[in-house]
Amino acid sequence: MAVFDIRSNLKVLSSFDAFINANGDVFGNIVDNSDNELGLMFAAYREAATDGVYTVSFQQSDTGAFAGEEITVPSENLIGDAIILTVSTPGNFEILTQGLFSNLKFVRPVITTTVVTVGTFVAMFSIQGVEQKPDQDDVIGN
Repeated sequence: MAVFDIRSNLKVLSSFDAFINANGDVFGNIVDNSDNELGLMFAAYREAATDGVYTVSFQQSDTGAFAGEEITVPSENLIGDAIILTVSTPGNFEILTQGLFSNLKFVRPVITTTVVTVGTFVAMFSIQGVEQKPDQDDVIGN
């Protein structure tokens, strides 16, 4: 049986990192998706929250301006359950993830908050470029 050395080419970027203490939309950092054909995964966590609902969605754009030309990533391009952080989300630092495929060059998370009075710290990371390659020294059949 062939033995493979699995290497990953992960690119991890901070997509959001702030204390949210008001209701409305908060926009995350723009992620350049141009060299990524394997989809993006976003991971989000929050500190212990006393109130609020923090729902994550994603916008995409070909220009990166996000000045009205952006569109919401369609639900058929999303992988997994939506990221919704609430007081009842188990654990103080539980990490929730959702993946997506985008045909456009730039993507950013949008955190929509409701019922917030005190707020909480929220952080998100994008993970892209997961790739598996066989070891170059491997010979088929060895």
